[in-house]
Amino acid sequence: MGIWGAKLYQDDLAIDIKEEYIGKLERGLDNQKALEEVIKENKNTTK
Repeated sequence: MGIWGAKLYQDDLAIDIKEEYIGKLERGLDNQKALEEVIKENKNTTK
């Protein structure tokens, strides 16, 4: 994991979660279901 700035997508965790969400959308999930799954899968993720 790395952080290279203070902006939203300037750390690996944020980028990983964004990519998970986009991947779920590309696999056909609607916005609500993709969001619910990403939250559920990452609820214990900490830095």
